[in-house]
Amino acid sequence: HQKMLDTISGSLKGMKSKVGIVRYNAFGERGNEMSFSLAILSEEEEGIVLTGLHNRESSFVYAKPLKDGQSKYPLSPEEKEAVTLALQEGKNGSTL
Repeated sequence: HQKMLDTISGSLKGMKSKVGIVRYNAFGERGNEMSFSLAILSEEEEGIVLTGLHNRESSFVYAKPLKDGQSKYPLSPEEKEAVTLALQEGKNGSTL
């Protein structure tokens, strides 16, 4: 049983279970907070940040990989906030 528990425990650490989301108005226009940054991370702080920038005329979606809670690509302030929220989730409960 201990071997099975150790295997399950190791698998759980790799699951993407920490989530943080930030909604905002990316374009400063008369629109609502339709843009977002969503961070999804594992216990080992690996995962992805998805960002959707939306206005009336267009939409853009960006994905940036994360390793050790960092990305090799520059993160916007909103993306950094989403990562911070996701990392805090394990300490303080759900952020959604």
